[in-house]
Amino acid sequence: MRLLGRVKGEKEAFTFHAFLQKEGIGGSFEPAEAEDTFNIWIMNEDEVEQARHWFEEFKKNPEDSRFDVKVHPIDREGIAKGSDTKPKGIAVPRLQRPRPAHAPMTRLIILICALLYFWNGYQLAGLAKEKSGARFFNLTPLFINLCYDVPATFPLLVKYFQEHPLENPKGLENLEKNDPEYKMIEETPNWVGFYNIILEWPKKSKDIDAPMFIKLRQGEVWRLITPCLLHGGFLHILFNMLWLWLLGRQIEERIKLWQYLLITLIIGIVSNTAQYLMSGPLFIGYSGIITGLAGFIWMRQRQAPWEGYPLNRGTLIFLMVFIFGMLALQVISFILMRTGAVEFPMNIANTAHITGAIVGALLGRIPFFARGKL
Repeated sequence: MRLLGRVKGEKEAFTFHAFLQKEGIGGSFEPAEAEDTFNIWIMNEDEVEQARHWFEEFKKNPEDSRFDVKVHPIDREGIAKGSDTKPKGIAVPRLQRPRPAHAPMTRLIILICALLYFWNGYQLAGLAKEKSGARFFNLTPLFINLCYDVPATFPLLVKYFQEHPLENPKGLENLEKNDPEYKMIEETPNWVGFYNIILEWPKKSKDIDAPMFIKLRQGEVWRLITPCLLHGGFLHILFNMLWLWLLGRQIEERIKLWQYLLITLIIGIVSNTAQYLMSGPLFIGYSGIITGLAGFIWMRQRQAPWEGYPLNRGTLIFLMVFIFGMLALQVISFILMRTGAVEFPMNIANTAHITGAIVGALLGRIPFFARGKL
């Protein structure tokens, strides 16, 4: 099924729909979001071009005699008066209008992300003034409490620098060489992800035996989702929130609020966990959920185009180009670093992007998340 276009007024929508029926073109119409506007749908992809030709002609002159299809006079009168009576045999789905575009949950998420961004920035500024050498790692208390997991060495480093203040980051190199206590901390295994372990293969990485899911096993389950709410820079949060405003509203307006929240949680938890397994715990950002929402909308457009998700093909193509472009750079980075040609690390959560898109598309196939009464 393909959306052909929109017309003003129910009478015009019915007139054109009846004409299409006379021409043997299957379709339907439904109320659009705008007041007194109706979407025209074509059932068969093979008939879209023919229908588009007639639609252009109809827009030029709706009163053209070619479109004056003879219907029962009572039915025509009913349409003129706005009655719900329709000629028998013509299926016209009357879907409920979307919830007005207030999108409270999307707005709340954007607000939370913004507040956490400024809070983290405030803590970073305070961290720079501390005497402790821990400031050289730029890990704020907020980040430590909300990231997916805490590296096993971090508590040891905090304690060490409280006892041995360090004024200059260059002193870290001397510590690695001359301080047995610091060297022992550095050699403690940390989970850094399969990506870094594969980079070192065939040499066995000490980190392969590192403890995993430390904080989650201690009951701090909020960490499954909270990395999504943190952002590292202004452009990072700006673009993520713009995408969330574009995509999140479309979904929130068409399904129940708790269903929208459930989709967000599922995508976030799965994409975060996949990213943790691939790269370790030091990742942040909402982009895994963003690609998941895009994947969900794409699948709903294919499964049930009458639900009216207005995300155009160009936007989806742009997102796919971005995701696979970043993946291509990651592959290049891996090859360069694996061969020892150059250090070219990619600090982009590609695993979260791809996993999020896949999970979102899979959720979009589930009828449970179909548009219904709000």
